[in-house]
Order: sequence, then structure tokens, then C-alpha cells
Amino acid sequence: MHDPKALEPPSAAAAATVTPRKTQPVVTKKIVVRLTHAKPKPLVIDAARGDCWLQVRSGGATGAVVYEGTLRSGSTMRFAQSSLWVRFGAPANVDAERGGKSVAGLAGSAPADVVA
Repeated sequence: MHDPKALEPPSAAAAATVTPRKTQPVVTKKIVVRLTHAKPKPLVIDAARGDCWLQVRSGGATGAVVYEGTLRSGSTMRFAQSSLWVRFGAPANVDAERGGKSVAGLAGSAPADVVA
């Protein structure tokens, strides 16, 4: 049959031996993330070997014209925009670099279009 002790409520002594669990405090850390927008590295065009006509547009071939004119031999221009499209009239006359790296595609006498 049934054990009569199984149906009895716990004694006061048994209840006293049960200790509630202590909860650990919840520690939250505040993480701060700072987004920095690095300035684009400038596009530097140097007319090292002769004059060169330039058309410079921001954002691509159909973007707003930033500069249009002739860069004279010995002159240098800097453009700070991050995305530029440039048409060089005499690409062999110039050296161009962005962030210390040479811009490719500036050889020959035929006009050249470059995205930098």
C-alpha cells in the first residue's frame, strides 16, 4: 500500500535545511562604437611631361563636373572626392596617384578615361 510518511508535510526541520539559491548580479557592459569616416585619399595629378586637358567628374562618367581645363606642364592638381571619373586628353604627359598608388591606364597619346 502507501507509505504514510510519504503523504506527511515536511517537518519544520526539513524546511529549514532548504536554502534559497542566491542569484548572481547581472553585470552589463556598455559598449561604445565610434564610427569614423576616413577622409578619402586625394587623387593627385601631376603634369610631369607636358600639358594635359582634363575633365574630372564626381561619382562617375555622368556625375557633376568638378574640373575641366588644361593642366599645364609642371603643375599639379589634387582632388579630395572619394569617387572620381577623369578623362585625360594626353595621358602620357601626366602621372596620377591615389593614396600613394599609381593610377593605371595613363599611357599613349589617345584620350583615356579612368575611374579613381
